[in-house]
Amino acid sequence: MPDWFTPVVVILALIELALLVAFWTMRNRKYAAAMLAVGAAFVAVWLIARFLPTDRKAIESAIDDMAAGVKNRNPNQIFAHLAKDFRFRSLDKDAFQRLAESHVRGGTVDEVRILSYEKFDIRKGEKKADVEFQVKPFGRATGETLYYLCRARFVLEADDKWRMQTFELYNPFVESNRAIDIPGVN
Repeated sequence: MPDWFTPVVVILALIELALLVAFWTMRNRKYAAAMLAVGAAFVAVWLIARFLPTDRKAIESAIDDMAAGVKNRNPNQIFAHLAKDFRFRSLDKDAFQRLAESHVRGGTVDEVRILSYEKFDIRKGEKKADVEFQVKPFGRATGETLYYLCRARFVLEADDKWRMQTFELYNPFVESNRAIDIPGVN
């Protein structure tokens, strides 16, 4: 939900509570009608918050589509969400794509599931967003890993789409800033 949703819901709930108390003490139908109107406003606010496109939803959608690309073994579906100036350590976008493409097509990893989104720091004015999320790979090369913490930077490109500029994977159970190597890509 958008950042503004919780304060608006709290305000509407307080108004609803005040109207309920007024109706209960005075038994006047106008308070009941006002309660229905505030309830309708709550539904409208929820619908707007649920279906209004936001930067966060756009970034989540890009990440989810990349995960679907792994499952579909479709490198183009994944790499379409990488920024023009994408970097993974010393690799630029083309070098990373050449190394990762054979792993995607070969099924080294069968599936990637996004377990949860931890942090979104979206700076629309700078056209940047830092995102942290938990990701779990499945497949013959993944072993018994519980999950990884992924820290990614997204940039808003000229076509108004959020694309991943860089990322690193970390062990979420160890307090460390040391990134984990990806076999066959590093």
